[in-house]
Amino acid sequence: GQKHPHLLQRLGKKEAAAKRVPPIELDTMFQTADEWTIEKGAGTDADGWSYGISWRSSTWDAKPGLFDVLRRRKWQRTYK
Repeated sequence: GQKHPHLLQRLGKKEAAAKRVPPIELDTMFQTADEWTIEKGAGTDADGWSYGISWRSSTWDAKPGLFDVLRRRKWQRTYK
């Protein structure tokens, strides 16, 4: 697949996965109003991860199941 256009292009998968915040670089028109936070709720585990069998899956669970091979986490940040 293709990388998102705002991901740092020079980072490999391992380096990007090791980052403590999303490894992105936005255009200068974006000015941050706060720091990155992880969205947590009923559909996530304590660290904000949800688990599924396919990226296009309609269901994602807070606990990994026998056939779950993917996990995702939603990051949030407010901009001015």
